[in-house]
Parts: sequence; structure tokens; C-alpha cells
Amino acid sequence: MPKKDDSVNDLIKSLKQYYDNSSISVHIPTLNTEIPFKILTIKQHRELFNIMSNPDNMSSAVNVFNNLILNACSSDYREKLTVLDRVATLLSIRMHLFGDDLKVKNNKGMIETVNIRKHLDKCTDTEVPSELLECIISDGEFELTCKLPSIERDSNINAKLGTKLTNNDNKTLGHLFIYELIKYIQFLKFNDNTFEFSTIPTEQQIQICEMLPISISSEITNYINSIKVFEEDYLKVSDNLVLSLDTILLNIENE
Repeated sequence: MPKKDDSVNDLIKSLKQYYDNSSISVHIPTLNTEIPFKILTIKQHRELFNIMSNPDNMSSAVNVFNNLILNACSSDYREKLTVLDRVATLLSIRMHLFGDDLKVKNNKGMIETVNIRKHLDKCTDTEVPSELLECIISDGEFELTCKLPSIERDSNINAKLGTKLTNNDNKTLGHLFIYELIKYIQFLKFNDNTFEFSTIPTEQQIQICEMLPISISSEITNYINSIKVFEEDYLKVSDNLVLSLDTILLNIENE
């Protein structure tokens, strides 16, 4: 008869193997295809609750969801998933784990039941416009290639931003603005020299970005805003109901 400890260890090993081999299919808008994701475990869901319920962690809340996505997807796709795929991915994960229906309060305080499958089907009928995938901005001697940042790049820059922010920092808005800009710059061409932004240390990216003409920052902001508008389609269910990232995964009431 096997020892009890051996049996428990075998169970844990089998559960880990089950988790590693279990997957769900998630539609990725920018790739216009479905890719496999690992299922969400109770441990990961508990960690989400712990982090999101702590006000001190809210500044890095987006990274909580970013990391969940990156840890669940295949390594082949980690660099391909963009910030525009985040909401659709979380909605798909939610649907596979807890079913099609999501009950949530609308802006009038009334409980609505959202059919996630129908909502996603409606959203995925619209392809991501090519001008959102990449944008060229020119101004005098400057030429910038802006691109949807990967979720991985978004996480890395958010983490660096977090070290800059403090509760009493009167430069918070300035930091948020400049760090958001550098996420979207892929290449900078100046005086016939082209630089790949992601290969430059973050602090130098900030220095360079701060010296760009204000007209360029305005164009980058317009590009970012157009991406946000498209993303809002995945969050907006109706005029009275707009979902949030925490609502998607943390609200698991099904009655």
C-alpha cells in the first residue's frame, strides 16, 4: 500500500499536469484568430481578489490582468498579444470559466444580465482597422512609427512607472502621460538615423520623448485615443452599462 504522502504528491503532480494540458480557445481581435489559453485556477482567482481589494495596489491593477493573460497564453503568442486584445481576452476567459451570463449593476443601479457570448460575437464582427495597428507620424526632421504595444511591453513600462509614483507625488499626471506615450512608439527616425524605441533604456526613452515637438505628442495622443475608442466597444454593452476589467473576472454571481 503506497504511503499517504506519496499519494498526495502524485495527486498534486497529476493536477499540475492536468492544468498544463487543459486549454480554452480565445478569439484575439488583432490576430483575427483563436489561440489556446490555460484555464484560470482558484489560486489565481483568489490572488485577483486579494490584489484588487487592496487600494494600495490599484495603480498596478492593469498589470494584474496583463500578467494573468501572459501566464495563461502560449509562449508563442506572448509578444503578439496587444493592449487592444486585453478586454476581449478577459471576456472570453470569463465566459469559458463561469458561463455566458454576467450579472452587473448598470449606471442606474439596476442589475442587468449580459450575455457575453452574444456581446463578443457582435464586437468581433468588426475587424481592427489597419490604421490602429500602425501609424506613421511626420513632423519636419522627425518621423515616428507608432504601433499597438504588446501586453508584455505595457506591463514592463507600467512596472517602471509604478516605481515613480507615490501618494504625494505632484508629478503623477506628468509621469502617466509620458510613460503612456513611449509605449506606442516603435521607431523614431531623425537626421536619417532610425532607432528602435524598445531597445533604448526606459529613462532615455523618456528623455527623448520629452524633447519631441508638442505637435508630435498631440498626434500620438490622437492615435492612442482612437485605440481607446475601439476598445470601448468591448466594454460598452449599452448606454446604461459599461463594463470594467475587475467586473469581468471578479463578479462571479450566477443567480
